[in-house]
Amino acid sequence: MVKGVELYNSPIEATAILDRNGIILWATPSIYDLLGFQASELEGTEIFRLLYWSSTQKVKFLFQEFQHYNQMMNEGLKQFRNKKGERVALHVSLVNLLTHPAINGIILNLRHFKSDEKTNNSSSRQLEAEIEKEFYKKVIQEIAAELHDNIGSTLIGAKLILEHSLKNPIKHFGELEEVLKLLNVLVKDVRNLSHGITNEDPKGFVLYDRLCMLLENFRKKEALRILLKYDFRLEELLQYEQKIQIFRILQEQVSNIVKHAAATKVIISLQLVDGIVKITTRDNGKGFNVGIRPTGIGLSNMLFRVDKLGGHLQINSQPGAGTTIWVVFYTN
Repeated sequence: MVKGVELYNSPIEATAILDRNGIILWATPSIYDLLGFQASELEGTEIFRLLYWSSTQKVKFLFQEFQHYNQMMNEGLKQFRNKKGERVALHVSLVNLLTHPAINGIILNLRHFKSDEKTNNSSSRQLEAEIEKEFYKKVIQEIAAELHDNIGSTLIGAKLILEHSLKNPIKHFGELEEVLKLLNVLVKDVRNLSHGITNEDPKGFVLYDRLCMLLENFRKKEALRILLKYDFRLEELLQYEQKIQIFRILQEQVSNIVKHAAATKVIISLQLVDGIVKITTRDNGKGFNVGIRPTGIGLSNMLFRVDKLGGHLQINSQPGAGTTIWVVFYTN
């Protein structure tokens, strides 16, 4: 018999407006379905009081950082307490509209997926089947993220080098050999993925070296300059799994810049500040409206990996003003 498992399959969402101190100014009635509070009960309440205690200080710090930038989007998974004091995991998204003349606040969206019918505790076999289904769903998500972030980005890198080299194959013959090396790596990655293993050596994985190789591939695109600022203390501090997630996140971000931003310059910074890892990617591209959620699997994969790091992802962008993406997580 498996106890204490809540399964979700239909969306329940609630929206609220917060002031710069995190006070709830207004909330939709559906907040009751998520946390058991009536909307009127929460007006004037500090949102941090609803968080599970272990998350409070981290979220307060990030909330203060978040509101320093206009029109920023922040997404992540956080632990809340409902009216009964029970722990509830909710997907959180924030949009900073403090400077908006009509709203003058921060838009908070909370979401989870809850089944329409309560699971009968006596039907443990059915429950176990649902849990197994959720497990395989996670496995598929891992594979999809790997296909999109790693293999997809490697193909884009190879394509860029080919496009550049074929303009003068004789002059750029060495770069064509680089494409062959990339494709050989890709064949190994696909083979290893099919066997459910990775070809990386945890002890020999140097994040800085892998990032330099990645960025060099993308630099092959004409007129794109990429600057990397790296705190080498991270090599000893970070675990192998954390390095992999960081590498995949940056792989996706740079790939998106190449495909969508029309940027000429990218600055990537990985820094360690008071036990907090701060990853910043800034481009001078065409930007976009953060109030309109981007479509596609890329953002979902990044959020999936940021959640595995126990961190937060923030996006600051405006049309014509470039894009800055922050990933922040605690090392302990």
